[in-house]
Amino acid sequence: ANVREVYKSLVGDDGAQILWDFSKSFDGPENKNVNQQILAGVQSTGGVTPVSTIKAAEEKERYTKYMTVDYMSSEQSMSESEGENAENGYESPDVERPKKKVFSVSTLPWRSPEFTQVMHSLDRKLMQRRSAKATNMLVERHRSGIISSRPTPDDADAYALA
Repeated sequence: ANVREVYKSLVGDDGAQILWDFSKSFDGPENKNVNQQILAGVQSTGGVTPVSTIKAAEEKERYTKYMTVDYMSSEQSMSESEGENAENGYESPDVERPKKKVFSVSTLPWRSPEFTQVMHSLDRKLMQRRSAKATNMLVERHRSGIISSRPTPDDADAYALA
């Protein structure tokens, strides 16, 4: 609960609403009882954690185990192929254009679809949080369809495995 809600709900022993005396000092003895009751009221309701916060913490705990290189897709550095350059308007074979560097992302055959979906979701969230400058500095990634030869991690459980 917030301070305003607690203040509005304060009542004395006689059932009358307890109010601050604004003509007196905040720390003065006249307002001491009100301040103590407000503090106690706010602290007593502070233990309620929203369900969304609890779920986020549980998900973070569950997925932290998998945030290691062993569970990540393999990436290979390469340049765009000639065919891609033609699509981008660089059709003249006489003109030597610099090739753009890209990463080719391989598929992990042992990774479960649910876990793959979580990883894609985390990638999207990361992209949304990046600044424009950071986004411009990123090397483009293409899913190549190539199957990675990376072995299954030793500590992998049923959730991560297909």
